[in-house]
Amino acid sequence: MTRCFLYWAPVTSFPVPFGQREWFKRFFDLFLDSLENQLKLRTEVFLTYRAALDFGDSFMKAAQDIPPLMGLSIRPGAGPTGLPSTEEIKRTIEDGKEFNMKDWIGDYCYWFVKKTPRKYLELFGGHGGLRMMLLKPDPEATPPSIKIPPSSSMSTHCWQAPLRCATAF
Repeated sequence: MTRCFLYWAPVTSFPVPFGQREWFKRFFDLFLDSLENQLKLRTEVFLTYRAALDFGDSFMKAAQDIPPLMGLSIRPGAGPTGLPSTEEIKRTIEDGKEFNMKDWIGDYCYWFVKKTPRKYLELFGGHGGLRMMLLKPDPEATPPSIKIPPSSSMSTHCWQAPLRCATAF
C-alpha cells in the first residue's frame, strides 16, 4: 500500500445517537457504492477485539452468520504487546486498582471474511472499533479459501468460539 487516506467525522456524543447513525449508514451506502462500482475497490472490514468485548453476547450471536477470523493487530512501526510482568501485576494489586482484562490484552481484531460491509455497519457502526479498508483489486492479494472440517466445529473446546462460524463459507 503506497497511499492511505483516513476519514474521520465528529459526532455529538458516544455511542453515536440514532439519527446520526442513520445519516452515516446512508452516507456509507452511497460512499461504498461509488467506490466499489466506479473505482472497483474491495472493502475489508475489521472490528477491534476490545469493541467486540463491549458487544458481548450480541457479537457472539452475530458471529454465527458473519464468520470473523481473529488476528493480531499491530500499528505500523510497533511490535506486538507483551504480557505484563509479575511486578506490574503486583503493583496493580497493591495500588488497589480495579482489574480490567482490557488493560492486559494486546491489540487484536476480527477480520470479517464475508464481504458484506453494510451488514457490519448496521450491527457494529457508531460504537467505535469498526475499521474499513477499501483496496484496489490485486490478484496477488486474493485470500486463500479457508476450509475448516465440520468435525472440528463440534469440539467442546471451540463450540462457542467465532472460529466455528468459519464453516459457513
